[in-house]
Amino acid sequence: MIDRGPSPKPAIITLVVIALSGAMVWLWPAFMANLDPRAYQGSSTGHGMNDIARLTRVELPDCAKPLTRYYILPEGPESVSLDFAAPDDCVDSFLVSLGVRPDQPDPLMSEYALIYAPDGANWTLSADGPVRSWRVVLPGLYREQVDVTVDRGARPARVFLHAFAID
Repeated sequence: MIDRGPSPKPAIITLVVIALSGAMVWLWPAFMANLDPRAYQGSSTGHGMNDIARLTRVELPDCAKPLTRYYILPEGPESVSLDFAAPDDCVDSFLVSLGVRPDQPDPLMSEYALIYAPDGANWTLSADGPVRSWRVVLPGLYREQVDVTVDRGARPARVFLHAFAID
């Protein structure tokens, strides 16, 4: 019998395992974003719930995070739509964090945020009202427009939001 040295099979198996492990490091975040039950169908696979504050400069209150559904535009993460249900005090503190007064909605705004409802989202308003809306422009190096509609007829109250970069 001729001795041909060590078999190349262990080296090939090792290379395959290393290649698959490297691929998983790159693919895992996108794979997990698709599995997030809070993401609406078609939402960007490269971004998730944790990216919303960075993308929009809108910080969601802790009381709303467990119930938030979101959609991040796949073509460019500069457009985010989201909705959540929360108690009135949570909604009020969220509005204050945006720099608006909960008791002073924008009289010129209608339910503008609802125009940007993701496909398949059930963004309907209760018949019991009241429904109020605000438009906020967040200052900074680039400006962010945030349209918010609050339906206080729903229990708990429902918040619909669309945020996008305007320059």
